[in-house]
Amino acid sequence: MMPGLLTTMLLSASLFDVALPLVLQRETGILRRLQLTPVTAGTVVLGHGVTALLMNALTFAERVRARDEYMKDRSRKCEGRFPLLTDTHVRQSIIHALRSSGWEVARAVDLFGERNSDEELLNWAAANGYVLATCDQRIHRIAGSTRAVRSGWSSGCSSATGR
Repeated sequence: MMPGLLTTMLLSASLFDVALPLVLQRETGILRRLQLTPVTAGTVVLGHGVTALLMNALTFAERVRARDEYMKDRSRKCEGRFPLLTDTHVRQSIIHALRSSGWEVARAVDLFGERNSDEELLNWAAANGYVLATCDQRIHRIAGSTRAVRSGWSSGCSSATGR
């Protein structure tokens, strides 16, 4: 991303910070007045170019600093992970990816066997401090009537969370 950003900044600097001001100075008559001074045309163009490069270098450095600060804040927000309980509708590849990323994932099949009810899963997750991750659309119908939801849990689009 950074090489592309740097290239874009250099291209925009050459157009908007060098060429455009020179055209505006020509149209307003400032370049004609500069011909009366001992400053050469090359010096004027070079001055615009150096100014544009310095301003873009400062802007680039600030964007890099802001990106690094954002990434630090973002990683801090991800430090507080919570345990997940997945039902039978969550693919094994997702569970594997979560576990390999350091998440604590309990599978409903391992805890309750093949036969388990959504109400049982919601109640167990609420009692044990887990977040239920599911791809089951039927859970939304029962979420409002379970003890887990009435005690502060809510049903989201693809999970029922207790935070």
